[in-house]
Amino acid sequence: MKFTILPIALVCSTFITAQTKQDSTKQKDIQEIVVIAKKPTVENKVDRTVFNVANSSILAGNTTWDVLRMTPLVSIDNNDVVQAEGQSVTVYINDRKSVFSGKELKEYLKTIPAENLMKIEVITSPSAKYETTGEVINIVLKKLENEGLKGSATFNNNQSAKNSQYSNLNLNYHKKSFTQTLTGSYGDNSGVNTTDNQNFLYANKALRLIHSENVYRNLSPSMSATSELELNDKNNIGLIFEYYRNKRNQNIDSYGSNYLDDVFQNSYTKNQTLMV
Repeated sequence: MKFTILPIALVCSTFITAQTKQDSTKQKDIQEIVVIAKKPTVENKVDRTVFNVANSSILAGNTTWDVLRMTPLVSIDNNDVVQAEGQSVTVYINDRKSVFSGKELKEYLKTIPAENLMKIEVITSPSAKYETTGEVINIVLKKLENEGLKGSATFNNNQSAKNSQYSNLNLNYHKKSFTQTLTGSYGDNSGVNTTDNQNFLYANKALRLIHSENVYRNLSPSMSATSELELNDKNNIGLIFEYYRNKRNQNIDSYGSNYLDDVFQNSYTKNQTLMV
């Protein structure tokens, strides 16, 4: 009897242990499922194309101006004029019209690290709130958390027949809900255009020589200042001051000589001065 009872008891013990392990396995439930959704980098909507760049690798080491140059549908010409689909646009920052354009806009956006950028919207069919009939580029920035003063300065000199200079100073101060921006620029663009014409008539061997020289100088000082106070997440109050002047001087000198059968006949001089 001892040899019969012992194996039966061992089998029963093994079965109970296996059943206990199986039951304990069934009692383990999944406590949480996390689904991570990521917006596509480029979204094509009915009225706009959205370039989602938040947390993108292209932000590293770049400025907001650099990312704007990479934005689909956006092009920037040699004068730093921003266009969309080849057309001039109105630039908004966080749904507020920017007071900057051209080189001033470039220098301002270069002071904003790309890490502060969420997305850039190219709005081809803007609503009435944008107060423009053309296309709009809306640059959406994160809420500024970096306080203090930052800025940039640019000095350019171009040497050709005449010297041309361009300088720009941009300062931005942010403290809690207050932001102060100051931008100033000065351009002195000078140049010379020279033209020589030679007209010869075979019928009577008449020769006319014309030499013209166009000397121009374009002065363009400008300054803008903005003060902005954030009242809450949806409302801001601000003050904008802008000054711009464009003064152009142009002097054209022309010299002409007439010859008939290689014999000098007459000459003339013409001088024209234009001031705008």
